[in-house]
Amino acid sequence: MDNDGRGDECDNCPHAANRLQEDSNQDGSGDACQPTIAILEILPDGTGHDLRVVARADDPQHDPLSGTLEILHGDLRTITLADMNAAPDCASGFLPDGSPGEGIGYIGGSPEEMILFDLDLGLACVDGQQDFEMALGECRSPGDFGGFLSLSGLVAPVSFCLRRVGAPGADWDVTVLDLSPSEVTMRLGGMFSDFRFDFSLGLPAAVDIPALQDGGSYRLEITVTDGSTMPVTDGAPFEYHGERRFVFVGSNAPPSARIVVANSTVECSGAQGGLAALDGSTSTDPDSTPGTSDDIVSYEWFEDYGAPTQWALGSGSSLSLTLPLGPHAIVLRVTDSQGASSTAGTVVTVRDTTPPVLTLATDHDVLWPPNHRLVPVRLTW
Repeated sequence: MDNDGRGDECDNCPHAANRLQEDSNQDGSGDACQPTIAILEILPDGTGHDLRVVARADDPQHDPLSGTLEILHGDLRTITLADMNAAPDCASGFLPDGSPGEGIGYIGGSPEEMILFDLDLGLACVDGQQDFEMALGECRSPGDFGGFLSLSGLVAPVSFCLRRVGAPGADWDVTVLDLSPSEVTMRLGGMFSDFRFDFSLGLPAAVDIPALQDGGSYRLEITVTDGSTMPVTDGAPFEYHGERRFVFVGSNAPPSARIVVANSTVECSGAQGGLAALDGSTSTDPDSTPGTSDDIVSYEWFEDYGAPTQWALGSGSSLSLTLPLGPHAIVLRVTDSQGASSTAGTVVTVRDTTPPVLTLATDHDVLWPPNHRLVPVRLTW
């Protein structure tokens, strides 16, 4: 129970409070517990060697994320499937993304029995679990999906949508071109996989790119999961020009620096100046354990940051130091465990508004005896 007023059986986040049951992508896993993935841009890095991928993968509970990275390309394919009634064979089916035993097959014993079916569901090729589903109509407006699709009584051309179960976006528009009890011929238009990479413990820093067609248009798709909620996927297009790697940036959320000063104007307290108290402990980092800033690994204080006169004042989340008379441009730079940093600035002015007190005294309080002689008297302060 997560104390949000809903029992586990009807709670889309059984272990995280989600009172309103928000579910932005409507996949059954609530926003309060499901990871997010966003590919913001894919651009050449200017060297010709790498493609720079700006991406963010986050989890509300900071659970470790695993998943897959795929390179896809659009294509048209014509496939002919023979009737499997006499000889069921997992290798004789069509495997949309190349995974052995995961695809569709055809049974066409008679004009009244012409059916496309999910291979694994029908023949237990791998684990007996359904991998693909089909629905009449185009993928932009399909009918009801299922692991079996009857073509009996239909006249070619017939359109249907083929998609992998639980992977929104991994779908193909299929057109049945020719249909008979002995075989079915289909044309597929959609995205096909050229490369797949599995990762764990968050997005990788870099991934080698296989040789692709120079100048070709491709799509990078990333799927992440925390292991307890539905996987989520995002994708973005890119053009390939011989680059060797994807380099991921932005997967780590940068920290946010913040300065609190006890007093932005301090009084001069001596010949060296005045004492200033600087506090950066309220700086934050989204990757920290909730309620802490433990992903911030360094706090550095500077004056005239970025200028030729820049100099380091000290380190630590809080700093007390004596500053000379006048205004001082103070900057705090915080850095997290992945090397990302941010800065915040403030101005502390040391002023002297208290006038000095001058006290005079002589070295003789009394002149004695009264003998009319001159006596030297010294004045001190």
